Amino acid sequence: MKKKSISKDLVLVGGLLLAGLVLGLVLLLGKKTGKTVEIRVTGAPTRRISLEDSGRYEIQGLQGTNLLVIENGKAHMEEASCPDGVCKGMGEIDSEGQSIICLPNEIVVVVADEKSETDTQKIDVIAGGKG
Repeated sequence: MKKKSISKDLVLVGGLLLAGLVLGLVLLLGKKTGKTVEIRVTGAPTRRISLEDSGRYEIQGLQGTNLLVIENGKAHMEEASCPDGVCKGMGEIDSEGQSIICLPNEIVVVVADEKSETDTQKIDVIAGGKG
């Protein structure tokens, strides 16, 4: 009896491991690298920068200036004038939909593809609903 129980457990564990591996591969291969970052201040798009344009970019927010750094196709917030500095710890972003958010300065940096600004505005209007 114990042999059947052990073999069923092994099959179950093997199946779970296989399912986890397949899910991990799907998530890894489904990751789409973005081409640009869109910078929004107080909700309004202010600038788009290609992730290929390495450099340091100052962003004026409500309470001061943040410093966005783009290098090696990734963006991160290096400096922030806000009191908590949480946005500096958000790490690097390079995949579509990833973002860095500085709430006190109302700055949002979002990785996007090369859609036009009007496409983004249409999405915002739809998501916002009727006022």
